[in-house]
Amino acid sequence: CFSFVDGMPLAKFPNRGVQLHQHIGASLAEIDQALKHLNHDRRARRNLYWDLARGPEIVAKSMPLMSPEQRRLLDHYLKVHEAIAPRFAELDTSVIHNDPNDYNWIIESSPDYSTAAIGLIDFGDLVYSTTVNDLAICCTYLMLDRDDPVEDAAQVITGYHRILPLTDTEISVLFPLIGLRLCQSVSIAAEQQQIRPDDDYLTITQKPAWQLLQRMADWSPPDVAERFFAARRGVQLDASDEDADLVRMRQTHLLPSLSLSYQRPLHIVRGQLQYLYDQNEATYLDCVNNICHVGHCHPQVVNALSQQAAALNTNTRYLHENIVRLARRLTAKLPASL
Repeated sequence: CFSFVDGMPLAKFPNRGVQLHQHIGASLAEIDQALKHLNHDRRARRNLYWDLARGPEIVAKSMPLMSPEQRRLLDHYLKVHEAIAPRFAELDTSVIHNDPNDYNWIIESSPDYSTAAIGLIDFGDLVYSTTVNDLAICCTYLMLDRDDPVEDAAQVITGYHRILPLTDTEISVLFPLIGLRLCQSVSIAAEQQQIRPDDDYLTITQKPAWQLLQRMADWSPPDVAERFFAARRGVQLDASDEDADLVRMRQTHLLPSLSLSYQRPLHIVRGQLQYLYDQNEATYLDCVNNICHVGHCHPQVVNALSQQAAALNTNTRYLHENIVRLARRLTAKLPASL
C-alpha cells in the first residue's frame, strides 16, 4: 500500500531559506523521536550497506575503483573520522530514517513560496544506528550545490535542537560524519556503476558530492564545529560568572604554586588534534602543551592508556615488563652518554 505526498522534492524547490531549513531540522527531530518507539524491533537491527556506521568499511572497499586523486581525498576523510571514533561510545543509538536526502524531502508550498508544508518519504533504509547519523545525513544532502553549505546545515541543526536537544559530543562529530556520508555515497555509486553502467540515477549526486568533498577538504573542522555550536546556542552565552567561580574555588582548594596562565584564564574543556576548545567551543591552536608529537586525544594513545589503566596503574617500584620495554625504546633514541 502506497500513499501519495503532494509537492516537489527539496532538490528541485526554488526558494530555500532559513525558515525552511529550520523546519526541516525540526521535522526530522520529530520523526527521530517517533522512531525511538521501534528501538526493540529486531527488523531494524540489520546489517545495512547504507548504514553510516559502516562508512569506513564501505569507503575502504571502493578504493581500487577510484583515481589516485580520489583515493587521497577519501583517505583524508577516513583519517578525520578516525580521530573522532573514540567519542562514538558516548553517542545515543536508536532507529533512524537513515536517508533524509534532498529527494526524499517533499515540499508543498503556496504559489509565492511564502509558506511550505514538509513530508518525508522512503523509509526503506530504516536502521538501528547512531541517532545523530540521521541529522548528519540530512545536512549532507542539503549542503550539495549551495553557496554557503555550512550555514544551511547550521539552520537545520538549529531546528533539530529545538525538538531533540543535541549533546556537545553529537555536535562535535557532525562535520566528520557529513564528510564520511559523502565518501560513502560516492563509493557505493562507484560500485553500483560497475554493475549497472547505464543507470543514470546512480550518478544523480556524484558530481556535486565530489565537488563538496573538495571544498570541505580546505575547511577547518574546528571552525565548522564552532559554527554548529553557535547554531545550537542561538546566542552566545556569557560564562564570565562561571569562570569567576572556578577561579575562587582554585584559590580556596589549590596551592598558589599551581598557577593559571593568562590575565583572563582560559576555561578549556576538551582537545582534539592540535586544537583546544573552551566551554563555548571557541577554538585555540595549542602551541604550549606537549602535544606536538601526536596531538590531543590521538585514538591509538587513548586506547593504549585505557588498556593500561584497566590492567594496572602504579609507579615504578614494582617489576613490570612495560616499564623496561618503554625505557629501552626511549634510551635507544638518545645519545650513548644518556
